[in-house]
Amino acid sequence: MALIKKQFDLDRFWKSVGESDQPVLLSDYDGTLAPFVVNRNQAVFYPGVGERLQKITNDTRTRLVVVTGRSVRDLIPLLSLEPLPEIWGCHGAERHFPDGRHHEIAIPEASRKMLEAASKWAESEGLLSRTELKPHSLAFHWRGLNTAHAGQIAAKIVGRWKPELDQAGLTLLEFDGGLELKTADVNKGLAVRRIIDELESSTPVAYLGDDRTDEEAMSVMTVNQLKVLVREELRQTRADLHLVPPGELLAFLDQWVTATG
Repeated sequence: MALIKKQFDLDRFWKSVGESDQPVLLSDYDGTLAPFVVNRNQAVFYPGVGERLQKITNDTRTRLVVVTGRSVRDLIPLLSLEPLPEIWGCHGAERHFPDGRHHEIAIPEASRKMLEAASKWAESEGLLSRTELKPHSLAFHWRGLNTAHAGQIAAKIVGRWKPELDQAGLTLLEFDGGLELKTADVNKGLAVRRIIDELESSTPVAYLGDDRTDEEAMSVMTVNQLKVLVREELRQTRADLHLVPPGELLAFLDQWVTATG
């Protein structure tokens, strides 16, 4: 567990977590709470993470929120938690509450039509098995392919769809293991900003994430809110703290339980 930004007062943060009526723990899913796998439908928690999150849910005052690029529908079967935490899916286009309420941002008609066209194009190109059609995006996955093959797919996607993105209100998002055509006005930064805006300014908040989409989330957080990079190797980041999963992630969650129990 390495503090990246030496000016961040980690001891003060843990003290505020312990004193808060409801500290907030936000986390990405893939690559953060669960390892990347070729079959994305088999991406379950790192060993020990589910048990700790269940303890946080049952035995602490924490508001636990998962902020993910996955759709809520696809994530729920992977979460072995009861009750389910609050989930912001599709980079924030969906919001699913623990009591079952579900809100979704309406997708612009031009965006919807282009995503449908891109899905049909993927089928014609033999890429359908590597696509994931979500309410606000279409993700192309190439995890498990060699670099050359993945590069060929990426070039084909960019060449076909990049010229038409602006007129449909879409953007191309690179993520670990693929490319995603998504609505331009939805991202994790906007989702986390909405969450933070609902809180008292003194509420302690931590965010755990691993990739570029999580940097968007970290970009809207204040200097007193803890931004945590969870990945094997350190890279350039807005984060304050670096955790190597799964061991250091488990230690962090244990410390959260201790502080909030």
